[in-house]
Amino acid sequence: MKSYPFRYAFEVPECKKVRILISTDCKNEADDQFALVHALMTPKFRIQGIIAAHFGRPDSMQLSFDEINRVLDIMDMTGAVPVLHGAEQALAADGETVLPEGAASIIREARSDDPAPLFVLAWGPLTDVALAVRQAPEIAGKVNLIWIGGAAWPQGGPEYNLHNDIAAANIVMKSVMPVQMITSPGFRRSFVSLAELEYKVLPKFMQKFDGTGVQKALDAAVFDLLDRIVVFPVEDEHKLTDGKGRVLPDAFLMKRGSTSRDLAFQVHTDIGEGFLYAIDAKTGMRIKDTQELKNGDIIKIVSVRK
Repeated sequence: MKSYPFRYAFEVPECKKVRILISTDCKNEADDQFALVHALMTPKFRIQGIIAAHFGRPDSMQLSFDEINRVLDIMDMTGAVPVLHGAEQALAADGETVLPEGAASIIREARSDDPAPLFVLAWGPLTDVALAVRQAPEIAGKVNLIWIGGAAWPQGGPEYNLHNDIAAANIVMKSVMPVQMITSPGFRRSFVSLAELEYKVLPKFMQKFDGTGVQKALDAAVFDLLDRIVVFPVEDEHKLTDGKGRVLPDAFLMKRGSTSRDLAFQVHTDIGEGFLYAIDAKTGMRIKDTQELKNGDIIKIVSVRK
């Protein structure tokens, strides 16, 4: 399995990632293609497989299967995620539906000893989830189902995904599987993804604030609210280095109004007590011990003590 081509500035710790199986009737309408792209670009998701779901028409599962692969091809992700055939139709009345590879993958992931939580995102009928539960009832408590289906609660009503396999929905709802339903009033709303934030929002934000704004906030806090300045002590005022040859190795935050003698004590009490004079490295001139330092000053302290 090849790696995903997306690299974000935002890293998600492995312990925060979750396992995902997606069941989608991807060829039915255009919304699933967008949702699939969002899921594939979400770094918190470890997508274990994408199950092609039927949507009530002959050959509809195969149409979804082909559409999933088309989306992956457009994203340059062919082969990056397993694409699995789901059930070709709603549950048969006699209960003899053959277990498809999509349902089998749900059972396999639920029985895995992988400690990451397992979520099934169902964007169509619940046929494959129901088949998995019917085949292996013990997995129900190991799967977290998030289903886009059902009408407004509690009044209910007709809804497309539910209508395409009511029997499957009944099996799942009667099991102990935790189910989060996103009903029709909810799935008509959209959310902003991490990918949209990075590729659409962040560039505009950085352009407006000349960066992320974090540095400006820190500068305002240090220089305006705390009323501090930054001063650089050095031993060699010509090379701007310390005794080991390191250039500007230290920076001290000083209260505005601090003097060169204050800086000497900031460096070390002994140096402060033995203070003789200071040199402004930028001008090469001696400065009085009472002279107020400025932000960005580079100062050499001359002391009888080291």
